[in-house]
Amino acid sequence: MRRATIAIWLLPAAAATAACDPTPAATGPTAPVPPATTPAGGTAPAPGGEAKTAALPDFTGMGLQAAQDRAQAAGFHLLHSHDARGRSRSQIDDRNWKVCSQAPAAGTALNGQPVTLGVVKFGEACP
Repeated sequence: MRRATIAIWLLPAAAATAACDPTPAATGPTAPVPPATTPAGGTAPAPGGEAKTAALPDFTGMGLQAAQDRAQAAGFHLLHSHDARGRSRSQIDDRNWKVCSQAPAAGTALNGQPVTLGVVKFGEACP
């Protein structure tokens, strides 16, 4: 019985020692992998190695959530919104807001620049 108890206690220690081997078996030569980089604008380079440039759609009149979805589907991920009435209200529920203005303007070719949307709550007039 004593030998069985000692074996039970030594088995996990032996397994842990084997798992922590500092010299793993070599599987063959590997090429170093260069680190991934993105341009300062934050968009990933296109497969050709150049940053993707696209024309910005028109978001005015759309709900904020729909505008964000459309922008992201078109490849624009740096999105900011603000209360166009200047009341500093946070857009917690994006579905309650509509887009009144955007910067840069629709049709502008962007290369990773942020898009800013001026919004008001549904039922309010745009300033």
